[in-house]
Amino acid sequence: MLIKPWNEGTAPRHFFEDDTENVEIPEIIVPEVSGDSILIIPSSLKILGDFEKKEVGEIVIKYKQVEELDVKDYDEDEQLYNAMKSVKYPNYNIPIYKFNGNIVIIIPHISNTIVINKLSEALVSLKFENWITLSPSNIPLSLNKVGTMDFNVPPMKPPHFITGISASINSNLYKKGKKFVGLVLRGEGQPGFEIIDGDAMVDVAYILESHFKIDLVKHVSAKVRKFTYSGMYI
Repeated sequence: MLIKPWNEGTAPRHFFEDDTENVEIPEIIVPEVSGDSILIIPSSLKILGDFEKKEVGEIVIKYKQVEELDVKDYDEDEQLYNAMKSVKYPNYNIPIYKFNGNIVIIIPHISNTIVINKLSEALVSLKFENWITLSPSNIPLSLNKVGTMDFNVPPMKPPHFITGISASINSNLYKKGKKFVGLVLRGEGQPGFEIIDGDAMVDVAYILESHFKIDLVKHVSAKVRKFTYSGMYI
């Protein structure tokens, strides 16, 4: 005779535990800047920011410095943990550029979603009439849009979506009722390191060149051809 243990119910698949580690919120300083429009470009699309511009300020994202340990208080495990944390959440100095009376900011990839949301809230508080954001997504067309501004681009439809700083800014702009358009380029890969479709980049270059009266298409087209023919993407 085989006797098996009896369980009153199935074992839970997930357990909730208190998080004992405090999440550090960095200081975020966004200077007051003004212009007709503001263009937000994530670092994976920085090629679309390669036009003549002038630096007029910088955004500072700064964590508190790790406290120095005295020899008598030395803890190898603790020091290793602090070193890893400083690499995971680095400080940032993000330049702000001005061109033709407009502002452009190229945002590096930030993995901390809390910092992304705090930075987004600080940016959206700036007083600009028109906002244009760029972001990659795994969409079937080379280019889609989200937002309230009238651009001759088909809208992005479910189940497709965007993430990162542009998505957070778009959401906050929508809540505040501000005019914006988010141009979504076809791309694939790890968030922050996507490989972007060449046709999509050229399409957006044409839009930005026409809208802002800048020289961009020739430069972007040359870069796209170089990447395509060499089989490399940098």
